[in-house]
Amino acid sequence: MIKISVVGNCQARPTAERLIRLSSLVEIIDVTIVHLAKDSDCDIHKRAYAESDYIIAQQVNDNYPCEFVRTSSLKKEYGSKVVTVINLYFSGYFPDWRYYRLPKQGTLKGPMGDYHCEAIYDCWIEGKSPTDAKNLINSLDYNLEKYRDAASTSLRELASRESNSDCKIVDFLEDQITKERMFFSFNHPKIVLIEKMLVSVCDKIGITATTTQYESIKENTNEPLGAFELPINIGFIKEYSPEFSQTQKIKGIATDKKGRPLAKQRNFLYNLDSLIEVFYRAYDTQMSDFK
Repeated sequence: MIKISVVGNCQARPTAERLIRLSSLVEIIDVTIVHLAKDSDCDIHKRAYAESDYIIAQQVNDNYPCEFVRTSSLKKEYGSKVVTVINLYFSGYFPDWRYYRLPKQGTLKGPMGDYHCEAIYDCWIEGKSPTDAKNLINSLDYNLEKYRDAASTSLRELASRESNSDCKIVDFLEDQITKERMFFSFNHPKIVLIEKMLVSVCDKIGITATTTQYESIKENTNEPLGAFELPINIGFIKEYSPEFSQTQKIKGIATDKKGRPLAKQRNFLYNLDSLIEVFYRAYDTQMSDFK
């Protein structure tokens, strides 16, 4: 058996689970989620890294607060055992969505979890109506002017990071982004993209990947990162004319009457009107002191 540890963000667990499916020779002995990692956990994870034949590690910058998950630290201690991969990230579909942080209170929450639409947020801040927000979201002129180069810029940034990675995926992504939806949100890829990257990982470490063919896993596949589905920006649709269905499914989380997420009620479907309404309630509840 080939013992492997995986280090990464929310993509780490799906990466580990899919890697096991690709080869019966793989044994996952540790998964480190970098945004949950603490320096106090260092010894536990390092024992696993030392025991591993390979460490599949997402690139982590030197300024990251938890030192032992930094790529440079891993390479310094474990050398050629470390196989680096990129964080799969593409903002081209959703250039109008982002995170917002509340002063001293953490991430602002809403019906799409931590994700927020700039048009909705800005209209609420400016005292404009939900109808104004809907009109902005549906305005082709507004979205093309503000986000015209978002997809190409995002791909260039990903290619730049990939140039320092051991495994390649950007060419495949660039070829597929108009043929099949590849991301549920800007940092949550579909499993087909993770698997395609892992085939490159297997090549790197000398494993023959018994990969499920791409066409056969596009449908009816469990999607561990598909809890939220953001609507694709109208500007991207106009510029790139994607081949996949334009029927927009907005999947999020149910909320209470004040727009606060109900943790156990996921896979909740919204239309644009109901989504904007709930975001306004959430901001009324959480943002009254910061408006």
